[in-house]
Amino acid sequence: MQPLCWTDPMLVLEFSMLVLESCPTQTIELLLSGNIPADLVNSYLKQHAPSMQGRYLELMLAMNENGISGNLQNEMVRTLAFIFFLIHSNSHGKTDGAASLAVFRWVLAVLLVILL
Repeated sequence: MQPLCWTDPMLVLEFSMLVLESCPTQTIELLLSGNIPADLVNSYLKQHAPSMQGRYLELMLAMNENGISGNLQNEMVRTLAFIFFLIHSNSHGKTDGAASLAVFRWVLAVLLVILL
């Protein structure tokens, strides 16, 4: 599919959704190595595979040595904040201090990587 990244990125995005959940790392490597703008991939995932958007941003940040754009950094912060509040709200007021601290440290570590 990599040659198609240069000629028809939307076709690659459509077909990559079929394997994204079963092989996320390989699929994201394909999307990163092709000629598909990261903002386009993120927007497509947001619409068609929202559960994979955070995973895409996380893997993209880990794999991309050049960092990510400010727009995608903001998207990552919003996604992480949503995950943190979702986990916290699912505790129904019964917070496990250690678990909450672990989630908070993970979110903080990812934010530090983004901001530095």
